[in-house]
Amino acid sequence: MDDSAQKQIKRLQRQLDLAKQALRQDRNIREKYQETLKQLRQKEHFATTLIESNSDAVIVIDAKQKVLVYNKRAQELFGHSKQQL
Repeated sequence: MDDSAQKQIKRLQRQLDLAKQALRQDRNIREKYQETLKQLRQKEHFATTLIESNSDAVIVIDAKQKVLVYNKRAQELFGHSKQQL
């Protein structure tokens, strides 16, 4: 095998090593993303359960006056569903 072929093999091996490293990093990022998404869903479920089971009316409105949260107690108290607002 001549010197040129050996250099090309080394160059291709470095490219392969870089590709493997990139794949490992991508896999790690995907795993972290999935774990973060799972945690976010758990926290969202907890917050929703807390708000919906609250015996007080809970209403959250954003800066544009859009109703974001309107729990069951608020519906009972005011007689309107969130969709009617």
